[in-house]
Amino acid sequence: MVDKEYTVKRSLRMFEQVANRIADYIISENLPVGAQIPTERELSATLEVSRSSIREGLRVLELMKFLESKQGGGTFVSKPPYFIIPYNELKKNPGSDTLHQYYEMFLENSRLIVINYLKKAKSVNPVEQWLYLNETCSWEAFCKLLEKLGSTIENPLYLSLWSSTKTFLEGHHYFNNLKDNIPYVEFFECFNNKDLEKLNQFFDKCCP
Repeated sequence: MVDKEYTVKRSLRMFEQVANRIADYIISENLPVGAQIPTERELSATLEVSRSSIREGLRVLELMKFLESKQGGGTFVSKPPYFIIPYNELKKNPGSDTLHQYYEMFLENSRLIVINYLKKAKSVNPVEQWLYLNETCSWEAFCKLLEKLGSTIENPLYLSLWSSTKTFLEGHHYFNNLKDNIPYVEFFECFNNKDLEKLNQFFDKCCP
């Protein structure tokens, strides 16, 4: 058989090339978060492309959170999140099935954060003391604990994905009816006892 490459390679559109070049510039120059990038006019002259292509390329980078535009103030480098939920950026209603899938992801990520923490923790006493400062076992206490645990584990992507899905679901009021039915006391008891089996059962029960 003739040894040839038959894959059709798609050429990048102009605004995609512009977005790549600007991203390369930010990375190669090691621009810090908050640094202002050149104006559309300056970028157009430097890259020798139309201002409309520059504008489209900048918009792509804004959607990806590489850049942030301030009305009348210019465009600045921002820190892109590890995860981007398209429905947030497009301001679209995802529908109940999609929301439920994101909720499953939220629960699974909560499970991973808790289990990963407990497997490496020699003791949960510092967290117990922190928990006791909260008068009740509540949704707020549950979320604060997950944020605290997520910030202590080695992989920051767990907390980033957890936070992104939580914010997304809160924006669509998904937790309104669910959070009052979660057995928080059971969760905190299992957590303080480092009972991994019962914690897994807890998260399984939370998924309707």
